[in-house]
Amino acid sequence: IMALLVAALLSVILAILVKTGTVAVWHIILLSLMGGIATSFNHPARQSIVPNLVKKEHLLNAISLDSASVQASRLIATPVAGFLIAYFGVVPVFGIRAVGALLSICWLMFVKIQLRPPVNNEAPWRNVIDGLKYVRGNILLFSLVPLYLIPMLIQNTSNNFLPIFARDILRIGVTGYGFLQAAPGLGALGSLIGLAILPFHHIKGSLLFVASGILGIALILFSFSLWTFFSLFLLVIIGGTITSFMTINTALIQNHVSDTMRGRVMSLREIANGLGPTGSLIFGAIAER
Repeated sequence: IMALLVAALLSVILAILVKTGTVAVWHIILLSLMGGIATSFNHPARQSIVPNLVKKEHLLNAISLDSASVQASRLIATPVAGFLIAYFGVVPVFGIRAVGALLSICWLMFVKIQLRPPVNNEAPWRNVIDGLKYVRGNILLFSLVPLYLIPMLIQNTSNNFLPIFARDILRIGVTGYGFLQAAPGLGALGSLIGLAILPFHHIKGSLLFVASGILGIALILFSFSLWTFFSLFLLVIIGGTITSFMTINTALIQNHVSDTMRGRVMSLREIANGLGPTGSLIFGAIAER
């Protein structure tokens, strides 16, 4: 709730700065930094609540539906935001974002869950060390948590290279670039709907390797593709496999972590999420050579 309050406040501040014409680059950088900090608290907390809302056998379905709602909102919100900006400017968009965060808080107030009280009141740095020791002592978690970094590196990097493919390789312009951006989201939404109806006992770690293999093949084919429709098809596959990998990975982690350590482990996974953009720096340097 506090993270959502911060998000709403930051949106209001940015809207005021834009409306008054006093916004500067350093304002955006500072507000983005603060928004990232709020998100780093929001995501682990949200992921830690989900297992307390559903039975264990429905965990994958719940995580899939949660991720599907995020993907659906991105698919819908992007064109809506573009329309609002074109006709009304950016200020109403920030206002709507603030209202959405406040509505989310109101909705959370109606969620009734039973959480175990914290076992201790140790310093934050001690909790981080305990979380690292816990993950290191569990071979499954020690494998799954770092693995989450792989799709994040690929997702951020591939998205940043799409303008080059649209302009120089496929030569489809700005409109075509919009379709390239939407294709992975469509694949992600489709895969999440499929996972949402799949029984949890069908989910095994071997599916991570299957998704990784399909993802690797699709990425190689996309890098050589000169046909727009084939490239769009491959991007749908790429989006679906990346999202499937991330969702299954999250479900397996949630299924094998204790309630007392859940927040710490999910915070470590969030670090992998935050390191995703470094892939753009690494692969961008490689591409320049």
